[in-house]
Amino acid sequence: MIKLIPIMLAVAALYITSNIFIARSLWRWLGIASKGWGIVWGVGFGVLASLFVVTSLLPGLPRQIYRPLNMIGGWYLGAAYIFLLILVPLCSLVTRGKGGQMAAFVALAVAFAMTVYGAFSAYNTKIKEYKVEGSRPMTAVLLSDLHFGQIIGPSDAAKTVARVNALEPDFVFIAGDIFDSGPDGLYDRDGVGAAMKELKAKKGVYACLGNHDGGFAGKEGEAAELLESWGVTVLRDEAVELDGVTIIGRKDRISSRLSPSQLTEKVDPDSYVIMLDHQPYDFEEEKAAGADLILCGHTHRGQVFPFNLVTKSIYRLHYGIETEDDCTMIVSSGVGTWGPRLRIGSNSEIVKINIG
Repeated sequence: MIKLIPIMLAVAALYITSNIFIARSLWRWLGIASKGWGIVWGVGFGVLASLFVVTSLLPGLPRQIYRPLNMIGGWYLGAAYIFLLILVPLCSLVTRGKGGQMAAFVALAVAFAMTVYGAFSAYNTKIKEYKVEGSRPMTAVLLSDLHFGQIIGPSDAAKTVARVNALEPDFVFIAGDIFDSGPDGLYDRDGVGAAMKELKAKKGVYACLGNHDGGFAGKEGEAAELLESWGVTVLRDEAVELDGVTIIGRKDRISSRLSPSQLTEKVDPDSYVIMLDHQPYDFEEEKAAGADLILCGHTHRGQVFPFNLVTKSIYRLHYGIETEDDCTMIVSSGVGTWGPRLRIGSNSEIVKINIG
């Protein structure tokens, strides 16, 4: 942790400096000759730029205060700031540093429009559908990255559950990060639980845990216990066989865990093997171990542009579907969001998989 302090200070300095540059450039271009309004502009910009970070460091605030302030700050940090960081230097370059009111209006309008679009996209969950060859005809739903916590709560859970139930799946699979910061970070545990208990699948609801589910405090056991009380079967390096289908849930890679071959060594070779693994790193090893279908999340497809370019460069498959040697991997962009409630360049989605 001590080694990270210089990096954190450098990032903070860069963020503060870039915001000062953006605020001063826009104010100069707007050409409003008023020192009083300039102070208001500067203070307002500073408050907006710091809202997300400050509220994130104060999770004990009453939710009626925390949630709106955190969301507004997140919208700025996750969308407006990114686009202003691109557009302000670009406008300055095009106008050779002169800027002008038109440049300011264009930059502000685009940043505002993308923020509105990103917020709308985060709430507009889509149904993504795939067809997969398999020896056991069935319909499955894949959920991942629900991120229930202080921001995403009971009403979001109820909407997701209603849409899943309408698909009438044989199985529901949840590929980790059900919680945003572990079971202790839930705003309304009873409300979320009541909604999740309504989740229906003819043959059951199964989940693996993700890197957020233990709250980064080793509370994966408590998370699994809570999910089990909601009717979700949590598999932590465990396998379940049902009607010729073997479901294997892996521990997250941040934990000490068994290898794919260890998990499949006692599996019936004629069984159709579905492996739940939160992070999509081990396609080759899981394929070699006999997995027929690998279901993952974690990446959010980058969630907000340009981070989709980053996730694409890190993972063999950061989103979508890939089949090789009769083994298929599906990586979902997830239902919820981490950090800012925004989606730009990615969708919130529920995945329907038709197998057979």
